[in-house]
Amino acid sequence: MALNPDKELKLYYSISEVAEMFQVNETLLRFWEKEFPQQIKPKKTGRNIRQYTKEDIEQIRTIYNLVKVRGLKLAAARDVLKKNKEGVLQTTEVVDRLRALKAELQSIRRELGEQALPIPLYLIIYMAKEKTAYVCTQCGYDSPKWAGRCPSCGEWNTMQEIRISSTASRSRAASSALPATGRGEAATPVRLSEVEAREEQRYDLHDAEFNRVLGGGLVPGSLILLGGEPGIGKSTLLLQTLLALTERRVLYVSGEESERQIKLRADRLASGRGIQLQSGEGPFLLCETRLEEVFTQVKNVQPDLLVIDSVQ
Repeated sequence: MALNPDKELKLYYSISEVAEMFQVNETLLRFWEKEFPQQIKPKKTGRNIRQYTKEDIEQIRTIYNLVKVRGLKLAAARDVLKKNKEGVLQTTEVVDRLRALKAELQSIRRELGEQALPIPLYLIIYMAKEKTAYVCTQCGYDSPKWAGRCPSCGEWNTMQEIRISSTASRSRAASSALPATGRGEAATPVRLSEVEAREEQRYDLHDAEFNRVLGGGLVPGSLILLGGEPGIGKSTLLLQTLLALTERRVLYVSGEESERQIKLRADRLASGRGIQLQSGEGPFLLCETRLEEVFTQVKNVQPDLLVIDSVQ
């Protein structure tokens, strides 16, 4: 996108000039004008010639970021602008400045006479400082600033401060970029006969068929995806298996059922298999859909086995 947010704009721009800024055709700008009438309102002369102000261009820049960069559908973009316009504008400004910084770094590299290798944008983004956001505990609405009343659901004193650490993001990004060795070294081919293999320790799930499907039991540190048609019994199978794992510390997270519903089904399953859970026994239960809260409780509980059931 050719628009420089730091450059002073003249009073009015024609539709062809705006199209060139964003490298889109004029038809798309007219289409967005119809789809986002509250945001894009260019002045029209007697001959129906559009004249865009600096404010119009800023609105187009925001919509461009939502639709073209983030890939949102038009309806989703309108909903985001309606609920969190200020946050969207702030994000758009940050992204544009990062892109400008990336271009400047590439220019410096070329001036130094080195090969102009592409600079991944995420390397710049993860240099950002720790940020603070405010999330409504009732509806999940988030905002960069605190408000006494949630703009989305209207509840008072529900905006809770959370800190968004950039350290964890950098670690995840760096680890995902490492080769298979995990040491930051260049991966090299090895012969299969030279690969050291040993039998992994496995958790006995107390179910012969389940153990067989998993190759003899559950390997610690592994990730298992259990899929199937709705209503086929995935949740029941998981809960039935967990009730038998009395020797393991288990956290069961459900995003679809209440604690009472799960308790009733667990009592029925335990009775059918002759299992009697005493006080202080059985898996920990968490009914939650917010991933941040799930991570927090995982850190608190420190389970041997984490089961996430239908969290969307």
